[in-house]
Amino acid sequence: MSAKDHLDQATITVDLPHRTNPELTRAREHVREWCLSYGFMNSTTTARRFTDADPAKIVCYAYPEARGADLDVALDMMCFFAALDDCFESAFWRSPADGIPFIRTLTSLLHEDLPPASLSPIAAAFADMWRRSTAGMSSAWKTRAAHHWNQYMWAYISEATSRKRGFEPDLDSYLAMRRPVSGIQCCFDMLERTNHYEVPAQSWFHAHLRRLADLAMDICILCNDLASVTRDEVRGDTSNAVLVLMAHNLGRKAAERKVRKTISQLVEEFRTAHRRTRRLCEQLRLDEPGRRDTLRWTDELLEFAGANLAWQGEVARYGEASAPLADAHHMAALAHQSG
Repeated sequence: MSAKDHLDQATITVDLPHRTNPELTRAREHVREWCLSYGFMNSTTTARRFTDADPAKIVCYAYPEARGADLDVALDMMCFFAALDDCFESAFWRSPADGIPFIRTLTSLLHEDLPPASLSPIAAAFADMWRRSTAGMSSAWKTRAAHHWNQYMWAYISEATSRKRGFEPDLDSYLAMRRPVSGIQCCFDMLERTNHYEVPAQSWFHAHLRRLADLAMDICILCNDLASVTRDEVRGDTSNAVLVLMAHNLGRKAAERKVRKTISQLVEEFRTAHRRTRRLCEQLRLDEPGRRDTLRWTDELLEFAGANLAWQGEVARYGEASAPLADAHHMAALAHQSG
């Protein structure tokens, strides 16, 4: 089954909004320069993985108002996501524990500066992106963002060990496991960074906004799972909602229908809850900038889900079970791990 045929089969009919950044052509050139700078073009298969993922497209869909250097830091974030994902799908696939020293180095960069010459290409790329992403942001935002990056990177080890144990017991447990490793919360933080605003603590930590963020993440995760189920099944990757449901006595078509239905329910729950956000701003006695930033961020959460859905239907990274993975030896070298 081709990628297009499978994406057609897994069509999601929910109406999710997204806009488009006009700097897409420049963004693609920036991604190419990033790949050249850090050695990702030195392997044909690794380079193709980046081309297939088209990180510039999802960034331009997800951050439509970012320009110049602000757009560039979001592009570098998405390139790093692709690089780390490829490491654990190739170099560390058979032995995820081999990736622990690599993750330890990456997370140390959130709190200390290390000489660039001492870093692997992937670590150097992350250090540069992290330094620029924190520019102009408050210490509270930096602390929050660092926590999310820690969660995301260590979640690769958690997910890999879960894969070796087998399927999650139910869909809720699966989604709880997938949220951190998806990296989407880091993308939500980047909404604030690229557009130069911050959600006030009293609203960001409120259960209402936490639920909206979880809903938007779950929508993205389930949409991705529908698109990639054929590839994941062939690969033996248990981190897919359709496969989790199939492991609990649902047939393939029934499992896909249930995931589609769940996506529709999550979108409706998000929209219903979102309508209460203005009232929450009043209850929290937010000033006008705080109210504006809270409402903007919650609007942009669903737009991010729409950007993700549009992107996954347009790129070659999903669906194709025979699509080549990144070169394991090349990725190990970029992470400074032995092949």
